[in-house]
Amino acid sequence: MGEIYNFDDRVQYEKLNCQVYTVELKQESFKNKLENIEWIKFESDDFELKLQSSWECIRTKQPFAYGMMKAVYLMKKRNNNQEIYVVKFQLRKAFTKVLQCSQ
Repeated sequence: MGEIYNFDDRVQYEKLNCQVYTVELKQESFKNKLENIEWIKFESDDFELKLQSSWECIRTKQPFAYGMMKAVYLMKKRNNNQEIYVVKFQLRKAFTKVLQCSQ
């Protein structure tokens, strides 16, 4: 098992403010779409997005892995040595900047 204590001292990182949301799917919307396959698509009225909290985080400066469309980083909450998260960001920098500005 990996050691995450002193993570801040052992890796190059950047600070982030992260917002944590829950997503509640609206069942009625999906029930109606199942009746006609042509209607199945993503729409903003299909779910409700609720802000749960904001975290002060650090994320590794460089990704440790790449997928076809995403870069993978390690992230943890500041002053928390109990949990570490794997997060993915789009490879396209323009999209990442939009994502970060919206947080």
